[in-house]
Amino acid sequence: MRIALGLLLAGTLTATPAYSQVLPAAPSVGLPASSSVAPATTLLGLRVETAPEGVTLKLELTGGVLVKDESDASACRLRLVGLSPYQLPLFSQPTTDKILPELRWEQDGADPILVMPWKYRLPLHVIPEGTTRLTVLLDKVFTEASDRTVAPGLRYRFMRRGTPDGPLSIHVLAVNPKAPGIRIAPALAENKGRFGLEPVSRIAQRQGAIAAVNGAYFGRGGMPLGLLMIRGELLTGPIYARTALVLGAAGPVIERSATAAMLELPGGQSVEVDGVNQPRWDEQIVLYTERYGERTRTEAKGRSFEAAVQNGRVIAVGSADLPIPPGGFVVSAMGGSADWLERALPVGTAVAMKSTLPDVYEGVEHVIAGGPRLLEGGSPKLTTEAERFQADVAKGRAPRTAVGITPSGELLVVAVDGRDPKASMGLTLPELASLMQELGAKDALNLDGGGSTTFYLEGKTLNHPSDGVERSVSNALCIWSDAVQAGP
Repeated sequence: MRIALGLLLAGTLTATPAYSQVLPAAPSVGLPASSSVAPATTLLGLRVETAPEGVTLKLELTGGVLVKDESDASACRLRLVGLSPYQLPLFSQPTTDKILPELRWEQDGADPILVMPWKYRLPLHVIPEGTTRLTVLLDKVFTEASDRTVAPGLRYRFMRRGTPDGPLSIHVLAVNPKAPGIRIAPALAENKGRFGLEPVSRIAQRQGAIAAVNGAYFGRGGMPLGLLMIRGELLTGPIYARTALVLGAAGPVIERSATAAMLELPGGQSVEVDGVNQPRWDEQIVLYTERYGERTRTEAKGRSFEAAVQNGRVIAVGSADLPIPPGGFVVSAMGGSADWLERALPVGTAVAMKSTLPDVYEGVEHVIAGGPRLLEGGSPKLTTEAERFQADVAKGRAPRTAVGITPSGELLVVAVDGRDPKASMGLTLPELASLMQELGAKDALNLDGGGSTTFYLEGKTLNHPSDGVERSVSNALCIWSDAVQAGP
């Protein structure tokens, strides 16, 4: 039975001779002791020192003890075999440390146990100093890491990290895009050919991917927000030229997103389109394809005009909310652009859509936008304001998903859990930039995060999404390997 006892901070007790033998036994650490002498060591004093890097306990004793580490997830527990419990006063002692807020004594049989409840588990070091002093170090700043090869060209690393502000749980997948059988591409949630919502694990399993993380930001009904192109199909256009991951034969590149969609009309006329499958604003021309849904869902505000195009010709016109024809698209405009298009696109007019990309995108199959940029050329460069991100993304610590590119062309796919002070507090964007720099990236990009952050590998979701369960998302960045079979 355990009896709660107090903590002796300082005092003078009757000394007994020091034991003459060190008792070696992991995970126990001892001062000189002898099993031939009855335990009679007493505690003379205990000093607690706190610092951003850790907490130090210094015990002054009259003789030797054997220390057994019996810590668990709730507390550091040190059993001091050979220490007399009978002169310990009955009180607990609060500390000024926010991770180890209290020290107390418990008794289990003949042994006193020093108990330090912790917010999360810390690395522990017990250091004997001479015959009558014992130092206990608890590290608040630490990194515990494990690495393994998943397949040729795929390496997984997990890091449990302590910081002065709290713990972090970090998942990293290093992908060599030049390794045989490795493929990287975004994939959409399944919704009968339209935008929809689905957990990352389900997207990955349906696609047969070995690994995946959540991808681009998304809005109502799973509509991606920002430039998204899959297998050469332009699904949505850029927003505020936000930074994107570009995937092609030359390897991954991180660039500002840009594209040009043009409407080609009779007589050599053409007009640039402002957006694809995204909300329409005044004086804009936006194209809506079947991916968007059955209708444009626009409203007839002020001057507005829409034309439905199928098989290269206008088949219907209206002011708003036109049905999107199978295999075709709807061009929608407001303001002065609406007046011009209404004159140019009567029913029966031949019209075509053509999308072009800047030269840096030449030969590109896939593009997935996120933002803001984190690193450029190996140095931090946050484009938060330029890309018009609001406080929900820009401010505070949160779960984060990011990608980076190393000087050798390796792609780093990273997920950091957050919003759990006992397991992982999350990162600010500057902290995320520093992490990507530490991992070896020269260029890096933030993707959607928060409750969307998900890290899937080999049939399992390895991180702990902050909602408690996987959030359904619009799209995922997937990785395939021909060398291994994806599960389950």
